Amino acid sequence: MTTINITQLHQDVLDVVRASPAGCTDHEIAAALGINLRTANNRRLWLQRAGLIEFACCHDVGASVKRTAWRATNG
Repeated sequence: MTTINITQLHQDVLDVVRASPAGCTDHEIAAALGINLRTANNRRLWLQRAGLIEFACCHDVGASVKRTAWRATNG
């Protein structure tokens, strides 16, 4: 079994995603943690590549804009 060491900010992002069973967008992560959207996106991307979160769904936010929501994996 592989051990993954994550920073506190990665853990904070993971905690926000885990607390949202329906999925959480990068915008929602940034708002929940009071961090920059780019920071939230980078941390979420790292968690996705590490297999800790996965695609949940797309939210239609109007004007043909869709935001991807993420959920925690069972791993």
